[in-house]
Amino acid sequence: MKKRIEKRIANILKRNRPLPGASPGVFQVSEHSPETLVKMVRYSPESIKETTLSSPADVAGVLKELKKSPKERIWIDICGYKNRDLVSGIFTALEIHPLAISDIFNSPQRPKCDDYEHYLLIIAHTISEKTEINRQPVITQVGIILHGQLVISVREQGPALLDPVLERLHIGRGLMRTAGVFYLAYAILDSLVDRYYPIMDQYMDMMMLLETEAIKRSSVTQLNHIHTLKAELIYMRRFILPLKDVVNTLIRNDHHLFSPEVKIYLRDTHDHMLEITDMMDTLRELSTSVMDLTTSSISNNMNDVMKVLTVITSIFTPLMFIVGLYGMNFSQNKPEANPANPWNMPELYSPYGYPVVLGIMGVLIALMLGAFWWRGWLGNRKS
Repeated sequence: MKKRIEKRIANILKRNRPLPGASPGVFQVSEHSPETLVKMVRYSPESIKETTLSSPADVAGVLKELKKSPKERIWIDICGYKNRDLVSGIFTALEIHPLAISDIFNSPQRPKCDDYEHYLLIIAHTISEKTEINRQPVITQVGIILHGQLVISVREQGPALLDPVLERLHIGRGLMRTAGVFYLAYAILDSLVDRYYPIMDQYMDMMMLLETEAIKRSSVTQLNHIHTLKAELIYMRRFILPLKDVVNTLIRNDHHLFSPEVKIYLRDTHDHMLEITDMMDTLRELSTSVMDLTTSSISNNMNDVMKVLTVITSIFTPLMFIVGLYGMNFSQNKPEANPANPWNMPELYSPYGYPVVLGIMGVLIALMLGAFWWRGWLGNRKS
């Protein structure tokens, strides 16, 4: 059971840890890591252009052009760590601190917000919905860097994870292109938070289904399933609660990138986090309740089985006494052959002795069943 839960949780969150004693900024690339895809979106209030980066030198050239265009903003989206040279080169060109690089690539990290004077690092986690391929949700760590007129988002998997934000950027409604990079960072963070809602709904549906099954027919398999879901909820909670603190820190921070106009929207994200946290607590309490209900139902089913076995034993006990008593055969000869012993059983040789004894047994069974029913041991007696 323990190994099955550990394997399921390991599938929920892919771990990517550095070797012991490794220098800051060094990250390990798993052989199963997807190919690196780096998209760059250059946008301004009037226009937007999306391209793919294939060399760190492209970033250096873009930074030089960015200094000449104060209204232009750039979003660099990195997905996959397979091409280590490309990923490392991009962060070297941006002069990102090795500790920040370590926090981004070595997962799982606790959600947090670090101020590196010239740029801001946000570590957040989101979750993907269950599909026919992925039987359980998968937690993905996302690193967000606000660097002047630049926003960099980094993750190991989920190339389409931030497509809703990109679509909003192409449409260009509201403040997406006019409010600066912090609004884009807010849009990314809000998109990550909103992905928790359908997952919590799925867990709520599963809990309700398990509760209905527990009332109808409980089994040890259902108990194991509930225990696994409860372990998943506890594990995901360690990423949801700190993320709420991260959003609260962004609201209270006086960084020059943060405008009061955007902080209002962050309050809405904070409200979402509070709601998700409440849903998580409700699910935990519901899982405990369903587990108690299932355990009680299994115990009641066992009591019903024991009651049936006890009734059967109680019925056959007097019958076995009668059969055993008449099976002693005290007299081996008929009374006509030898003098009859008055202390032996005269009905042993009676022509109606066998059906009489069977009748007595039947009457005993009927009387015992009636007594059991009267006491309510065979179900609820009608008043």
